[in-house]
Amino acid sequence: MRDCTQYIHARRPLYHTAEAIRRGHITIGFIGGSITEPVADGHRWSGKIIDWFVAEFPGLIVDEENAAKGATGSLNAILRVEDDILAYNCDLVFVETAVNDGEKAWGACREGILRKLMKNDVCDVVLTYTYSQAMYETMLAGKLPQTILDWEELAEHYQLSSVHMASRSCRQPPVRRAGLPPAPPRNRHGAAREHTAPRAAARGQLGERPHTAL
Repeated sequence: MRDCTQYIHARRPLYHTAEAIRRGHITIGFIGGSITEPVADGHRWSGKIIDWFVAEFPGLIVDEENAAKGATGSLNAILRVEDDILAYNCDLVFVETAVNDGEKAWGACREGILRKLMKNDVCDVVLTYTYSQAMYETMLAGKLPQTILDWEELAEHYQLSSVHMASRSCRQPPVRRAGLPPAPPRNRHGAAREHTAPRAAARGQLGERPHTAL
């Protein structure tokens, strides 16, 4: 991923995710900043991910371990990833720290997060990139901010899929909102929710079709 227009860069299938769906129970983890942190109305991208799994796989039990907290960058995330994500046996983990890393050189922390998550090959990891207004001019020029380029080097090295969520906003002015909805009650590591689709019958067909990597 070298330009602002590429939305998804798929590098490997989500094997652990596929297996969790086959057994009917998946735990999805998120670690990142305020844009990933859960809110009461679910209008965060993390909530949309949960909603998609519930709708796409009827009967699947979906547990959410959202360890996102405001201002979390890689330095903060590496200190929390074991207790707040790995301890909960996540099958799929989304990492969103690039925007709060900014232009600082957090290479060792970034790689440390990935090495901890990948150490025992127990979960799939997807890197996600959001943006701040400070990155806007760079993206308008069709380029990626340096913080995302740095993360992409690691994504290439470890062959991890990545999603540049800001790519569809590159040609639009920033949207300012009057305020944020209240956050839901949280436990010590974020928010844990269990979700089930309205129908009881699980799809059970994932193993009969090619895996779709993010």
